[in-house]
Amino acid sequence: MSHEPSAAQTPAAPDPRIRPMRRICVGFVVAAAVLTVGVGVGGGTGRAGLAVFLLVTTLGLGVTAVYGMVTALVDEFRDRPVSARRIGWMIGAFFGAAGMMAMVAGVGG
Repeated sequence: MSHEPSAAQTPAAPDPRIRPMRRICVGFVVAAAVLTVGVGVGGGTGRAGLAVFLLVTTLGLGVTAVYGMVTALVDEFRDRPVSARRIGWMIGAFFGAAGMMAMVAGVGG
């Protein structure tokens, strides 16, 4: 009987693909904030600024979700593990994008 831990007992290695997903998401939120300020400085209404913020943030969440999905497919085909945390990020990004699109529809009136 060996004393090595089984696969279920070993701690999972951190998923290196989550960091780019975070960077994409945060980058788009920062870009959305900058563009919203630009709309305000340019004389746009608050409604227009909110619409720009929501649209750009929605785009960022969509790109994050697609990036996660594509890298998960590639990793699956190459027999690399896909962490549950990455799957959670993908699902959260997809539902977040859908929710943001509903908000954009509400702002449009």
